Amino acid sequence: MRTTQRFRLAFSCASAAALTYSTGSALGVPPRPPTKVVQLASSVQTANRPTVVLVHGLDSSKETWTGVISELAACGYPAVALDLRGHGESPLGDAADFSATALASDVLHAVRVAGIHKCVLVGHSMGGRVAMRAAALEAEAAALAGGSEPVLRAVVVEDMDVSERSWDASLTSEERARLAGWDDAAGGHGRQFATWDAGRAALLPWYGNDEARVDSWRGKRVRPLPADAGQDDNGSGASWWSDINPLARRLAWQHVLATSDGAEAWDDLAARAASSALPFAVALWYADRPGSVVSSAALCCSNTSPDPGGSPRLFRVLYRFDLATLPNSNSG
Repeated sequence: MRTTQRFRLAFSCASAAALTYSTGSALGVPPRPPTKVVQLASSVQTANRPTVVLVHGLDSSKETWTGVISELAACGYPAVALDLRGHGESPLGDAADFSATALASDVLHAVRVAGIHKCVLVGHSMGGRVAMRAAALEAEAAALAGGSEPVLRAVVVEDMDVSERSWDASLTSEERARLAGWDDAAGGHGRQFATWDAGRAALLPWYGNDEARVDSWRGKRVRPLPADAGQDDNGSGASWWSDINPLARRLAWQHVLATSDGAEAWDDLAARAASSALPFAVALWYADRPGSVVSSAALCCSNTSPDPGGSPRLFRVLYRFDLATLPNSNSG
């Protein structure tokens, strides 16, 4: 259905509703006074169980959690998966604002806007770094509010530690120009493409021209849009969408993974836990080697005590699992 058709349908519905209202008034039937609304339970939130909020890793999106959400629903747990800024279908926003704090604030805002009052936050890989910062922000907010109950009831970090990742900041002028094309607001192609081949060609240079890897995303992380999505009234326009965004990936490496933010967040949480002021549980799940992105040293030691005998971090290992069980393995 084209945009103009949608508008006409909406206008017709609104006109019919207005006619019904005016006719009722003309017949002497007073309109029913407004009543106080109640919050309805849904597949996203209920009164009896916390909502599981799922945050993906690099080169991924909310779609990676589809199977997990189905399994949680079968067990009676409401769940919702989010696209981080610049990933999946979420806008990038201003690239200058990209940071762990910005991503964590986005997540907490999305939770509250959805009407969720209690949740278990699960962050996978890079999303685990976001979950760390979200936990620190929520703990601080609860303390400033005089110990009010936080929206987070538990935090699970899946296959991520606090070590600073290295990254290559160098780019040629040609690479910078191509990378800018992935910016939603910069007038380039963004994440929409006219054909699969166009999207594939745009992705390959950022992934080592690994054709097998990029081709594995077809129909999943790079997929055709519905017939009228991304099109103008004449039916022309992009018809493929890429959840993968090399620009967001680079920003995440620079401003989330290659920083001390994870360590700072955990040190803050550890200090609160030591004084019994941390209002929710925190746990770490990490994959067995080979393949895990977790550093064993980073699990047990603080930055100031890099040896295994150093002061313990907040991490509590809840479950060690095989890497193959991860929804988006080894994503950074």
